[in-house]
Amino acid sequence: MDISQDNGDAPRLVRSYREASSARIATHPQLRQLMASALAVLARAGVRRNGAGPEGENQFDWSGVCANGAKLEIVCRGEHLPGQQSIPDETLRPADAAANVKWRAQYRLIVRAPILAFDIAWRENEPLRIMSFSRGSWEDDLHKAATA
Repeated sequence: MDISQDNGDAPRLVRSYREASSARIATHPQLRQLMASALAVLARAGVRRNGAGPEGENQFDWSGVCANGAKLEIVCRGEHLPGQQSIPDETLRPADAAANVKWRAQYRLIVRAPILAFDIAWRENEPLRIMSFSRGSWEDDLHKAATA
């Protein structure tokens, strides 16, 4: 935020970003591709662990070491492993996601490389929520794991 002076009156706060008319935005293609790659790895080589999630939900996981020696771990929690077609077309803005603290995810997709790099939550027919996302070389490692 910027502080501006208005005709000698007290300073007022001015938003430094464009006001959005909607709480939802289109899911960025790179996020969609990262999710698709992680789900592809789990579908091909993931292990299903019934009731292994922290709230008793099913968990699908995979871990491996990439060609460059980096460790990569992928976890998806939910009743079943969602298909790539379940990736929401819309993303909820962070401020709007924080407004509903009672909301619970149907699916949670997590990538550690080796620290938490990607954490996405969603429900069918609702926008996805970005819990955590850090850019890095892990993205290339994930895409390579998906096509290996």
